[in-house]
Amino acid sequence: MNRRTARGNRIGLTLVGLLLVLLGVLGLVLWGTTPANQPILLTRMRDPMVWWGVAVVAAIMAILGLRWLLVQGRRATAGTLRLDSGPTGTTLVSSNGITQAVAADVAASPAVLRASANLGEAGEVRLNLVADEQAPMSQVLTQLSDVAIPRMRSTLETERVPAVAQVTLEPAKRRVS
Repeated sequence: MNRRTARGNRIGLTLVGLLLVLLGVLGLVLWGTTPANQPILLTRMRDPMVWWGVAVVAAIMAILGLRWLLVQGRRATAGTLRLDSGPTGTTLVSSNGITQAVAADVAASPAVLRASANLGEAGEVRLNLVADEQAPMSQVLTQLSDVAIPRMRSTLETERVPAVAQVTLEPAKRRVS
């Protein structure tokens, strides 16, 4: 989850909380002004416009809930990175090319079955690896620390590249001869 999504969650939860507090206060006010022998909402529920209002509010809530759910999976990714800006110009590199190269470097290991990568806005690398469950994890770690990350550091011309690798283990499919 990125900062923008987290900020939206805080604002949305605050608004929902305020709405619930207002509805609670409204309920207390209605309850306090209704005689003890008369139901609070039953007389108002017979009006069909109340039910249309309830349907509209429910539809709006469903749409907002669906939008909120879709936003939760959004990740901030960089489209292009600015590597150098000087008197000769600016070097822009597509993050797609960098992530494909990093994924190819990692996938070159015999222990890795599949690899993909994303580059975040802050320059962090998120790797998703599927490794052979029979292979030693040290092979995957060696491929990351000795090949893929140093090449990426060299490409980005930086000494530090924050990286997170999510490794999933699967059995290697046997080839039929």
